[in-house]
Amino acid sequence: MAIERQFDAAKRILRISVIGKVTIPEFQDFMKDMTGSPDYDPDVDALWDLRRFDFEHVDAEFWQQIVRARRRFPERSRARLAHLVDGDFAFGMMRMYQILVEIDGADLIQEVGVFRTEADAEAWLTRPRG
Repeated sequence: MAIERQFDAAKRILRISVIGKVTIPEFQDFMKDMTGSPDYDPDVDALWDLRRFDFEHVDAEFWQQIVRARRRFPERSRARLAHLVDGDFAFGMMRMYQILVEIDGADLIQEVGVFRTEADAEAWLTRPRG
């Protein structure tokens, strides 16, 4: 597993790449490091590149745990999250996550989008809020 991040200061987007399998503790550790970085605001919008993420081990319980883990980072509650995926299976899994955020994560306030192209994800993140 690897979660890597790079801040695009010009676009004010945090680019996060997830490779392989990720456990909930690994996700929590990443979130702690990410929110503590002095390089950007903790609520910076993020493009999660999940094209190399291993979706085979993911189910609804995994996404529920991710939503619960995200509640531990209220400083991220106003960030917009664009999820970039390849393939129908990954797209469907991320739509499941998006719905769980809308149902179970209403207190997170976040806008969550699922995209098949990087250009669409970036366009969504850089559009004005409102």
